[in-house]
Amino acid sequence: MILLSTATELLQVVTGSSVSSINVQSSYVDLSNVGTVQTPHDLNTLITTATTTTIVGSPAVSTQRAVKNLCIYNSSGSSCAVTIQHYDGTTTVAIFSYVMLAGESVYWSEGRGFYILDTHGNLKVTTSGSSSTVFYTVTSQTSNYAANSGDDVWCTGTFAVTLPAVGNTTRIKVTNRGTGMITISPASGTINGNASLTIARQYSSAEFASNGTNWDIE
Repeated sequence: MILLSTATELLQVVTGSSVSSINVQSSYVDLSNVGTVQTPHDLNTLITTATTTTIVGSPAVSTQRAVKNLCIYNSSGSSCAVTIQHYDGTTTVAIFSYVMLAGESVYWSEGRGFYILDTHGNLKVTTSGSSSTVFYTVTSQTSNYAANSGDDVWCTGTFAVTLPAVGNTTRIKVTNRGTGMITISPASGTINGNASLTIARQYSSAEFASNGTNWDIE
């Protein structure tokens, strides 16, 4: 839960210099400290400049404001850095920061937390890498597939997945969600010195990172 419990607390979003069109929808309820009345609210905000914008305002005195859902959509044609922060009247604390690609959406919902949808509405899965957090786009496949950078390939069946040409920023995850056998081979280079890797156990997965020449298993 994101709770604004005093009349000075705010929830804000900070947009980076490349912003051109960020759409924010917030929904929340006010809870009276002297009764059980819950009053629902929502707020739509369009942001077109690099600035700090209040997306959920302060509650009235003797009221607590509970945020239920947030949606931040990058409707522009370029990437934009966004930071969601909580201000308690004295101190500002960043609670989420992400560089949104064009067409992506950042969501927060009570009971689930933050998650990201790509421009096609697919869930981007987050995983912790060696030096940063990586977001994957889930793609479900049932036959031979040429993977793309950033894919989390959910495989059902027995077939081959081909990793793309190596690059310093390329990361891919492959998950065997069925009972078949998945063979992963690179378009160039090797995987930990081998020509291929096979995932035979259901729900097992492997993450691959390019070192610029070959593929490493993370």
